[in-house]
Amino acid sequence: PSGRAAGRPVAWLSWRSTVTRSNQGRTSPGG
Repeated sequence: PSGRAAGRPVAWLSWRSTVTRSNQGRTSPGG
């Protein structure tokens, strides 16, 4: 999520937390 993250910082944080938990930092923080 590049553009969506800008409009939904909260959702992005939640999504990033889930991704980091699932991939354990496998996905880049940039999205």
